[in-house]
Amino acid sequence: DHMMPDMDGIETFHEMQKLGDHPNQDTPVIVLTANAVSGAREAYLEEGFADFLTKPIDGDLLEQTVAEYLPEELIQRKDAKGGEDSAGEVAFDEKGSFNGKDTAALLQYGISVENGLSHSLNDRETYLGLAALFLKEREKQETMGRFLESGDMKNYAILVHGLKGNARTLGADRLADAAYEHEMKSKAGDGAWVKVHWEELRTLWENTLEGFRKLQECWGEKEDTGGDGTEEGRELLELTQGDLEQVALFLDDFEREKAVEQLKAWLDSPLEQGMHRRLKDVLIALEDEFDEDKAIGLLREN
Repeated sequence: DHMMPDMDGIETFHEMQKLGDHPNQDTPVIVLTANAVSGAREAYLEEGFADFLTKPIDGDLLEQTVAEYLPEELIQRKDAKGGEDSAGEVAFDEKGSFNGKDTAALLQYGISVENGLSHSLNDRETYLGLAALFLKEREKQETMGRFLESGDMKNYAILVHGLKGNARTLGADRLADAAYEHEMKSKAGDGAWVKVHWEELRTLWENTLEGFRKLQECWGEKEDTGGDGTEEGRELLELTQGDLEQVALFLDDFEREKAVEQLKAWLDSPLEQGMHRRLKDVLIALEDEFDEDKAIGLLREN
């Protein structure tokens, strides 16, 4: 990713190139950026990157690009049908509803679910997972406020750049547009403008977050029945702290795949609502955030 704190993507790439002999010495590196201005591709290629992708990410293009740089003999292509479970796919009708649920009310929060889903291969679980991560990033408001107070426009620009990209990916274009304006002003060193308009951005951000909370309520998750603890007549699965500790031990021993497999098996069973949320958070920490320490902490939380 080009825009990162402390060391940006170009600087990180050049530091990687300085490393000694290691298995990834010749691995192609692709830059990911929202900087899609004319001539940007050529500039990144001159820096030594193998290729260039822009945000918001298009899932098909990402897949095609990765496949282009993988050895052909290592690629297994599935049939178009593929035997995959399509239950998570979302179908819009002529009224703009998805799977019979109307999302028009979310437009008042500046959220176009249809636009957001187009960046998630029209997959409900992927989109909801990204929305859940976006909700958790509210804590960045405090950090951005500190950067603003200290006049640190460089790091403020990096965080507001990330806000812009994440909002755009989720179809929250109103917030993305406002964040883009803040990004441009902060990069230009116009701290006075940013301070005057910070509260507007924060209020819009909060409004957008409320919209995503409404989306979660609307879409829901089949496992969170909240009723008598059964689903389709199946008995509630009761897990102990000892069960969770076993998964934590898998992670301690670097057996991540075993941990993920066990978590998914449990999540396929009816669970008490709080336990379901806890396991889902652990899985998000592992698969979306790549934060094993956080996952272990959630598992061992009393």
